[in-house]
Amino acid sequence: MPLLVIARKGKPVISIQCADDHDALTIAKTSGAPDAVCQSIASLMQWLALQLPPSGVYADKEKADLALLQIRREQDAQLLRLALATTGMTQVALAAALGLSDPRKDGSAIRKVLLGKNAMGGSTRRALAYVLKHGAMTADDEQHILDQLGCGEWKTMNRKQLRNPRLSGSGHGLI
Repeated sequence: MPLLVIARKGKPVISIQCADDHDALTIAKTSGAPDAVCQSIASLMQWLALQLPPSGVYADKEKADLALLQIRREQDAQLLRLALATTGMTQVALAAALGLSDPRKDGSAIRKVLLGKNAMGGSTRRALAYVLKHGAMTADDEQHILDQLGCGEWKTMNRKQLRNPRLSGSGHGLI
């Protein structure tokens, strides 16, 4: 079944399954599309093309979800480009500041987002907003802040605390 998606600024995204073209026109009309647009599918499609992405008629929900994912990837890439330009940081430095896994230490985690291969998760977006507002933390700053928790006692562990309770039979432990 086709899926009608209408996205307009300041209004909730409407996503409704349609049985046929007539159904899509009726739903568009009741969703606030202009009357002139609701006369034919061709005019509806032209109007949807002028609306915010992901507006359109999709073959099914999976196609609409793929379109949404692609839009999110493109928006994330644009967001990171602006962040790199604003902060003057390198891709490697930004990946480190956001806490992204970058095993090769070459900025590939950021590059994948910039190329539209990956989207950012919510925690990465929050970290980016923090970096833009407060600047990146150095490893020494991070260590200083973490050492304030319990006066740094969290770093000292008794070997018995680390033992697996299933193996040691003690009934307590972290591993």
